[in-house]
Amino acid sequence: MKQKLGIDIGRGYVKGYTEYMNIVMNCMFKSVVAQGREIDFTDYIKEGIEPIFITTKGDFNFTERFIGEVAETDGELVTANSADDKTTEVAQQLLLAAMDKLTIVNAENKAEVEIMLGVPNRAFKKSTFDKVVDKYKCKEVTIINHIDNTEKTIKISDIAIFRESDAALWYEMNQNNPHNGKNNVMVSIGFETSEIAFYDEHLKFIDLKSKSEPYGHNEVLRYVEKKLEEQEIYKTLTQIDHQNKYTDLKEIGYKNFSDRLDQVVASRIGNLSEVNLYLAGGIANKLTPKTKFNIVKDPQRITAKGLFLIATRKFR
Repeated sequence: MKQKLGIDIGRGYVKGYTEYMNIVMNCMFKSVVAQGREIDFTDYIKEGIEPIFITTKGDFNFTERFIGEVAETDGELVTANSADDKTTEVAQQLLLAAMDKLTIVNAENKAEVEIMLGVPNRAFKKSTFDKVVDKYKCKEVTIINHIDNTEKTIKISDIAIFRESDAALWYEMNQNNPHNGKNNVMVSIGFETSEIAFYDEHLKFIDLKSKSEPYGHNEVLRYVEKKLEEQEIYKTLTQIDHQNKYTDLKEIGYKNFSDRLDQVVASRIGNLSEVNLYLAGGIANKLTPKTKFNIVKDPQRITAKGLFLIATRKFR
């Protein structure tokens, strides 16, 4: 039986989820890659961070790559994921790192996986599917983990794409479907966009009402960046996001974002009493909108969990 993986490659973080042989595996790490080298990883481990240092061979060849937090801090030629395209070299490395984290191999250190990959609503089209399939389907890779001293040979037997907001709602409905006859709306906040996705009571996607809004978590970070620059403090958005600093400014940014979210929801949805309204995304629990949302459990990872659920239905 091939292992199913749900993988959500975001601009801020990569999230992955799987259940296989009664084992639950998940991962989450920053969407950053860099050239790696042998260093002392003790401080990362003490802080509860699992550093990723891999080399890959076969259909994907990347030598000594840092992925995630260690790439951001100690890597050379650091590159963050800055595109929706899931086939760039950065996206490939992030996907391979997630595969290494999630895949359970046999006694010969081999495995076959089927992957459901999340994409934004606007990218959910045949051309995207074709590009992803061409890049990954039936490809085989050997992943050498320099920290765990392990080696896995993994074949991607099949791969497909699914709307990120759909996946989040499918998982939520699988866990907590109210069965009240109302339409369902999932607001999923990403790094650069927020997806407002409509579904009827039978979870059929309503395309005409669904919308991608051109703002996301980066709006909060840009507000903080602007205020810091006024004090002649210069930080990148990634540094602002990942450092436990500037709390007061971030709270103001979250408040501004919450107010804007209220306005957008009111204009897009109308009578909120006629829908079940859900909120997901990495910053969902940091927002304070006046609109009454059902904030999903584990809002940052729910999309990956939903992608896994869809994978179990898609790949038989």
